[in-house]
Amino acid sequence: MAENPNQDAEKTLDPTERKISKALEKGNTVRSQEISHWFMLMSFLLVVSFSTHFATNFFTFFRELIENAHEISIHTGNVYNFVKYITKGFLGHFLLIFSITVAMAIIGNLVQSRPRFTTEKLKIKVSHISLMTGIKRLFSGQSLINFIGGLTKIIIVGVIFYTLLWNNRDILESFISQPLLSTLHATREYIIYLTAYTLILITAFALIDYSYQYHKWYKQLRMSHQEQVDEHKELEGDPKIRAKLRSLRNNAYQKRSIARVATASVLITNPTHYAIALQYDNSMQAPTCVAKGADYLALNMRKIAQENNVPIFENPPLARQLYADIDIDEEIQAQHYAAVAAIISAVLKLGRKKV
Repeated sequence: MAENPNQDAEKTLDPTERKISKALEKGNTVRSQEISHWFMLMSFLLVVSFSTHFATNFFTFFRELIENAHEISIHTGNVYNFVKYITKGFLGHFLLIFSITVAMAIIGNLVQSRPRFTTEKLKIKVSHISLMTGIKRLFSGQSLINFIGGLTKIIIVGVIFYTLLWNNRDILESFISQPLLSTLHATREYIIYLTAYTLILITAFALIDYSYQYHKWYKQLRMSHQEQVDEHKELEGDPKIRAKLRSLRNNAYQKRSIARVATASVLITNPTHYAIALQYDNSMQAPTCVAKGADYLALNMRKIAQENNVPIFENPPLARQLYADIDIDEEIQAQHYAAVAAIISAVLKLGRKKV
């Protein structure tokens, strides 16, 4: 039962692939008992279908054992061989029956989910040993649904069995006057007949139950909006933290790029709030930003430019636009060509920096 119904009411969003994967890793998979019952019933049908072969081989072995009993020498040295012979004879005839049953049980689990190793189911949970929790689970809505489903299945199977047996009551009464082997053979045919009808019915129950169990499992994994937000933060990181890290990386990159001011063609300033270092030569299509900075970085850039005889032009509107529009190692945009060209031309006339 849900600990907080209000929280369950908020879980209306489909689960993410990550939540589904984590649930499967913990062993939380779709499980239908009806599918397991179907495969066990199928194993019974196969065993009964091959029962004639099993019975013939077994009785042949047993008859030979009885007929040759006088030839069996029972003494200390031969007891082991005798027990080995008997064991091998019995196991040889029943091993196939056992193998079919085990194989069907394994397949019944594999068709529902692939094998997964997890220790989650081995952990001790207080809720599993709590008396009150057990009572609530016993009288829960799910228990009522399971009871009604099981009772309905028993009633339907019982009605089918009764109908089939009643319609063939004359044939069943004739078994009394028939030889034992004929009666056994006919009984086997009726068992196969009844089991096949039951298998068809269980198939319908298995499909319905698996659909219900899948819907229930999927509904339990539903998420609220906050859960999806938290999962996104866990995978991608908090947006505020990512923005802060991005800002720190940009600042670090800008600090490293300040050293390139010494080789710039010109430094455009605001005059102290912004600084953009441009480089240009005849091989370039347009001037390129080699460094930019604001506030104290801009002051450092001015200092480096002065130390390396880099021309400094104060143009506040252009400095603000360039700082906002271009990043380091990017060419200036077309709308800035005229203003920057005028500055480059002035630099060439001054002849203070070869460009």
